[in-house]
Amino acid sequence: KILGIQSAHYTYIHRQGKMAASKWLLLFLSSFSLAIGFSPMPISLNAREHVKWMSKNDPSRLYVEAPGDFLDGKLEEDITRRKHRRVADDDPVISSKAMLDGPFHTRGLIHYGATSDVVFVLTFELQVDRIGCIGVPSSSLYRSTNDGSTFREETLPGFGSITLWPDIYINPADNKELILIHSSDYVVYITVNEGNTYNRYQVDIDPKTIKFHESVVNLSLAFRPKEKGDCNAKRGDLYVSIDGSRTWVARREGIGDQYYWETPQYELSQTLQTKSNATFYYKGIDGRLYRDSVIPGLAGAAEFDSNLGIIDYFVINKQFIFAEKTNADDSKSLFVSAHRNPFQKAKIPIPEGHKSYDIDIVRDHQAMVIVAHGSDTGEDYYNVYLSDDTGSSYSLSLENLVLEKANDISFYDLEEIEGIPGTFIANQRISSHTGTTDNLRSLISFDGGAEWELIRPPANTFDENGVLCEPPLCSLHFHMSTSNYFRLGVASWDTVPGIILAHGTAGSKLAKEPDLFISRDGGINWDKTLSDSWGVNLMDFGGIILAAKDYHHNRSSEIKYTCTEGLSWRVHNFGGQDVTVWGVITEPGETSVTSLLFGTAPGSKWIVIKLNFTNAFEKKCGKDDYYIWEPWNERIENSACLFGETLKIDRRKINRCCFNGGDFDRNIVTQTCPCTENDYECDWGYRRENEMGGSCVRDSDVALAEPSCENGNIYAPSGYRKIAGDHCEGGDTDELDPINYKCSSSDSSSKVLALGVVFAVLVLLLITIVIILAVVVVFSLRRYARMRSNYSRMHQGAQYQQVNPAEDEEPHVHFSNDDEDILQP
Repeated sequence: KILGIQSAHYTYIHRQGKMAASKWLLLFLSSFSLAIGFSPMPISLNAREHVKWMSKNDPSRLYVEAPGDFLDGKLEEDITRRKHRRVADDDPVISSKAMLDGPFHTRGLIHYGATSDVVFVLTFELQVDRIGCIGVPSSSLYRSTNDGSTFREETLPGFGSITLWPDIYINPADNKELILIHSSDYVVYITVNEGNTYNRYQVDIDPKTIKFHESVVNLSLAFRPKEKGDCNAKRGDLYVSIDGSRTWVARREGIGDQYYWETPQYELSQTLQTKSNATFYYKGIDGRLYRDSVIPGLAGAAEFDSNLGIIDYFVINKQFIFAEKTNADDSKSLFVSAHRNPFQKAKIPIPEGHKSYDIDIVRDHQAMVIVAHGSDTGEDYYNVYLSDDTGSSYSLSLENLVLEKANDISFYDLEEIEGIPGTFIANQRISSHTGTTDNLRSLISFDGGAEWELIRPPANTFDENGVLCEPPLCSLHFHMSTSNYFRLGVASWDTVPGIILAHGTAGSKLAKEPDLFISRDGGINWDKTLSDSWGVNLMDFGGIILAAKDYHHNRSSEIKYTCTEGLSWRVHNFGGQDVTVWGVITEPGETSVTSLLFGTAPGSKWIVIKLNFTNAFEKKCGKDDYYIWEPWNERIENSACLFGETLKIDRRKINRCCFNGGDFDRNIVTQTCPCTENDYECDWGYRRENEMGGSCVRDSDVALAEPSCENGNIYAPSGYRKIAGDHCEGGDTDELDPINYKCSSSDSSSKVLALGVVFAVLVLLLITIVIILAVVVVFSLRRYARMRSNYSRMHQGAQYQQVNPAEDEEPHVHFSNDDEDILQP
């Protein structure tokens, strides 16, 4: 099965292949990283957040892996290497090959240096001991100084055989300064010039736990477990370094295994951080959350919020601190601090029976939280919820997200599309909470998860039964992190807004064998661009898309590329013996026209294939080769607004095969829009009336309390709330806005009491009026009855005298004295 971790800091994807159970295909993917190998499944040093395989914020490396089943045969001597060549006169792509001649390892990490010509390749083996700790029995380090044309094996200072941990740390103060880590000893190797020279340092901490401060130069924290080498340690000591991790001093003894630097822009004081006042957060061995200073003698450790109490773990993500607590019945509760204010318990629909939380995405003042819910069947199901700007009040975004867990780590099918704000693609289980690929469908949201819709299939597409594919019965579905048939997943690039590549199928649900689809407008429309599955990457801000047949195919000596966003493809043959491609990487930023393919040939040797596409362009782009693209213009009728603003982006015309160049500066213009219903989502206690949208209606799972004064406000919901981070202004949305007015906690009870008294007086007054009216009605009815009775007697007497009249006698009528008032004029 394919499993994947997506967190605020790291991306980790792991796939078990169809080989023996002990062989695992491991892919670690970020914007520009590649890894290589097979072994028993790695277990993270800290399943919650110390997955040190790759940082999403590091655009310089790629992990690839080659299972041994693909590495049979004898290496032929005629493989072309270290020689630039063109296979055909009309082929503009220049390719070369380089062999990694050292010992073969089944995994590898490729790292692009800060300069365009330095590339590192670290190959290694992994093994896991009986308690789940990862070991590295052997490794080799290679370096290229000519952009991957040739490599030589590096020699590090020290004695004996040196094995390295499969990671390369980058000093955020200087991206040419790299830190390599010994796999089993407390030793680091530091180069300040991308490998020209190395210095060896014996340190007092586990270097795999180093965390650099994001803004203070050369400041870092690290953890030393109580028992050296204990990868599962839950307690130890915290150390600090102020010289770029060369020397360390103990700062806090006896802490738990979680610690974070503060992020100054989200702190209440927003004081400029320096080495003398930088602060950090950590979980104490007593289970409480503390805030401390780097330099002894300052304020010292203090419990961040004494009302929070003992926690299981905490996560800091931008302006929010999330903390999980265990309840008496072993269920979980989530607490949130916004902008470092005191914690509040998160209000989440279906409030009982929470089993875990995954906090993946925080954007523009809003958090997206995945909650594991227990069910009567014993199978967990997973819902996605969106917060308000305080992070404490949540509404339902998506039910039954596809998610799997392994070693307390979550792997889920939810991708945020880079380059287009608020666009997400997710896989949802249909017909039941759990199941296989046979009951999954893909959905897309263009408004940050407020509403979801089916993904439009390409025009003239037919489903598995040969019927024209049209929503809602048929739509497009994608293989993602948990798929048994994982290929590319869903790929997007911040530097290439609008382009999305994904492997999927068209039908009523996800099918097994995918093709490659492309969207050029941020996910609104899709085209099938290639059959079968491919490894892909982009160059020159999307000017070139490269596709190489991935490891699911037989070996090949060809790649495909397009300079027209997939409208047409050309073939380049890099010659020599066929190889199995495991990954593709370009320089950080997708600005280069050079790409590196990493593959294996028969005989168990790694091959690096360098491809240069400089001559694949017809010309340098000019002003007439660009147009202004408005992402949401087609989707929203008569409006290109989303999140309260229009977005206008310079895009190269699709049919212009011209070169953007590294100096290309994409112009992006925003303009504020009037508020409309599109700027609102359902409030706490409300949900969409159907899965694909509709009005916000009361959520039966939530019992809403009567309005009261909380945090200085009395809040009466309308069912809607403005999306956190939305920039709209004005507009005609009064009916959507909740009633919200100021109050104070001190007078909230009196205000509530006063309201109660007024209400009681009104009720009593109404009852009094009803009683008076009832008395008047009864009295009137009695008088009317008497009058009718007297009139009846009078009428009867008159009839009698008409039948037997005395001719000389007047008619005689008797009146009662009691009725004189009735006869008064």
